[in-house]
Amino acid sequence: MKQLMVVSHDTYASGLTPGTSDLDNLASLAVGAYAIIDMDPTSATYNHVASIAASSEVDTPAKFMFVTMTANGLKKSPIITKALATCTAQAYVAPVAKVMNIAVTLSNLEVGQVAGFIVTDTTKGAHELTRNRSYVYTVASGDTEATIVAALIALVNADSIRIVNATSGTDIVLTRITAGKNFQVSPIGIFRGATITTSTAHVTGTGTAAQLIEYERINRVEQGDAIHRIDEDLMFSAVSEVSSTGTYDLYLIRYNVPTQRPVLESINPYQELVVALLVSLSDSGDGVSKEGMDNFDADLSN
Repeated sequence: MKQLMVVSHDTYASGLTPGTSDLDNLASLAVGAYAIIDMDPTSATYNHVASIAASSEVDTPAKFMFVTMTANGLKKSPIITKALATCTAQAYVAPVAKVMNIAVTLSNLEVGQVAGFIVTDTTKGAHELTRNRSYVYTVASGDTEATIVAALIALVNADSIRIVNATSGTDIVLTRITAGKNFQVSPIGIFRGATITTSTAHVTGTGTAAQLIEYERINRVEQGDAIHRIDEDLMFSAVSEVSSTGTYDLYLIRYNVPTQRPVLESINPYQELVVALLVSLSDSGDGVSKEGMDNFDADLSN
């Protein structure tokens, strides 16, 4: 199973009292806040909110449940065994738009020759019609290298579903419109001798709102089965937990749920919980959400 929980509240267990509040009090948890519930039957604080946010409290219960409150109600994880879980933290990384240069030297031009290139959105499947965008210019009488380059730039920028923007620089400069997504360029006709270089490599980025909104959509279906997305759109009308203008630090909790037949891997799959913590939250002080997640991560990473 895959889950996403979004944390957008400064205070850990806001509305609850660590060590005192129990499962019956979870309805009081503030929207956007999270809490870790002690689910270890041998613990003195079984079924109560764990005190992990204070700097002196970093010992996660042997068994715990992660809960968040959303606009759609309380969200709970399965019971996670600490000994069978790991946590990997990833700080927000801003995506970077890729830039490619097409440098070409054209001589002995002839009327009717074709010049151009194909821009391929490598993040789309081969079956998607908008994956490839072709820009081709036919040489006319009086054309020069400069007029051909200018015409191709104009063709790119006139394309309403283009993948890149085009400007003049080292002949033609192509900049990805959507930062963090890759593209490639293939020359056509008399552009086949062009020198194509990447001046700025793309960086996918981590913890962007767009990434999390897509992950949230997939996770509405158990196991993230994308085949059922159409049905999922019909069946769910829940409010998104992700702020479209927010950026997030990520914590991936990967865990295994023991079964009665541990030899069969197919019935002992690893499960994952992604906790997305709004970057703008406070980063110090007892009771603060961010400090609690940092303590939690450090404890599970030991």
